[in-house]
Amino acid sequence: EGRSAVLNSRLDGKRGVVFVARDMTDLKQAEEDIRFRAYYDSLTHLPNRVHFLESLSDAIVRARRTEVMTALLFIDLDRFKNINDSQGHHRGDEMLKEVAKRLKRCVRSTDTVARLGGDEFTVVTPDLTNELHASKITETILEALSQPYDLFGQEIYASASIGITICPTDGDD
Repeated sequence: EGRSAVLNSRLDGKRGVVFVARDMTDLKQAEEDIRFRAYYDSLTHLPNRVHFLESLSDAIVRARRTEVMTALLFIDLDRFKNINDSQGHHRGDEMLKEVAKRLKRCVRSTDTVARLGGDEFTVVTPDLTNELHASKITETILEALSQPYDLFGQEIYASASIGITICPTDGDD
């Protein structure tokens, strides 16, 4: 941040310029950190519940105004508590990070993958032209999440359950 001012000397009529600068890097970084923490999950770096609700609201508004659909997928990892308890929280956290990566690889760049908390994830897929696209995404996700997880040299197998709702077909609120 910088400011400048022109100075006129009353004594000898000379003019000068004063410039004061301040490094705002730390302040800007702190603001970005706060914004990130408000909208993103600290473990997976996926959008969090707040960000998800905003994305969902935007997608529903768009679906109401246009002829396209929005699908909402709710994903829960089956028996994740057992994995967390038997393998330890560190391995459980690594698995959640890997789940996040796999989910992101399964969807379009315009879709929102979010972590609501624990082992609960959501995907908002706006601008669908037919319901089959949501089914295909769901199948792709189930296949990706059923592949073994390599957690520190140990293979872990898991599965997921997915619920789907489509706006406006199933409702629009």
